[in-house]
Amino acid sequence: MIEHNFGREFQENEKLSEYKLIIHCGGCMITHQKISARLRDLSALGVPYTNYGVLLSYIHGRKTLNRALEVWNITL
Repeated sequence: MIEHNFGREFQENEKLSEYKLIIHCGGCMITHQKISARLRDLSALGVPYTNYGVLLSYIHGRKTLNRALEVWNITL
């Protein structure tokens, strides 16, 4: 199942733990503190997450993904 959610509010932790992957977009629309708290919550729950840009790179293939990940010195 795929769910779409938008806005400045985040799901409750009980609901978040049900997801297999969170694709987070809009980090530029909230504070650094808020995005960090969200990612900390997801990590604590063991829920994998990525941002929309990395997902788009993945969809376009390994070469594009590796290029996108270069800024973090990550190679697949």
